[in-house]
Amino acid sequence: MEESLCRIKNLAHASVASLEMKMQQYDRWSENFESDVSNLDYRAPKICVDHLYRVIESKGLQFTEETEIIDLAAGTGLVGKFLRDKQFIGTIDAQDGSSGMLDVAKTKNIYSNFYECILKPDAILPLPVNHYDVAILSGALSDSQVHPTCLKDILRHIEVGGIFVFSTRSNRNNLDFKKKLEIEIEKLEHDGCWEKLLVNDVKEFERATSPEEVIQAADKQQITEEYPFISGSVYCYRKLN
Repeated sequence: MEESLCRIKNLAHASVASLEMKMQQYDRWSENFESDVSNLDYRAPKICVDHLYRVIESKGLQFTEETEIIDLAAGTGLVGKFLRDKQFIGTIDAQDGSSGMLDVAKTKNIYSNFYECILKPDAILPLPVNHYDVAILSGALSDSQVHPTCLKDILRHIEVGGIFVFSTRSNRNNLDFKKKLEIEIEKLEHDGCWEKLLVNDVKEFERATSPEEVIQAADKQQITEEYPFISGSVYCYRKLN
């Protein structure tokens, strides 16, 4: 557990000079990534997939063989795995900036197409435009990873009426980022780019790497676990234009 926490702090949460350097770190991490995030009870991929299905079922919709999903910042393919666990039979493509992570994802035989590129503001991604029925960005929205302004760039690759599901952590160290994210979300809604389908706060999102990350409740209840859970939020939006 201690080794996993050390890698997560140094590779996932630490700031770096550039996103290219971050991707080099993820290349080195790819071999241990899934065991490390399992130790952390990392739930973002499953939470995003579960909320996608909640929205689909609430709207009386169904996925078919023709449905196409892009898994953004796909890593080693955890979102793809949970989609297949839900008996999803359509096409899933994967995008990530780390070749090492994508190499692991390729071994799962889940994805059809792989796009090695970095999600950063104003980047022209080599993805088909106005194409995907669903985009999922499960765990990369945080400082030193995917910037909030990337949301609008990602919308270019979702067809009108398509669904975008994404999430972020609500731990103490991510609060400033989350405020910026929600400002961008509101701006896109105000500009008529998308409409809200579902936003949900999840109490047990993943375990903290230290008790200091946890925002205590108003009653100042003492944290008794060595690695308590932090909360997070998941967002589901429909593209309008």
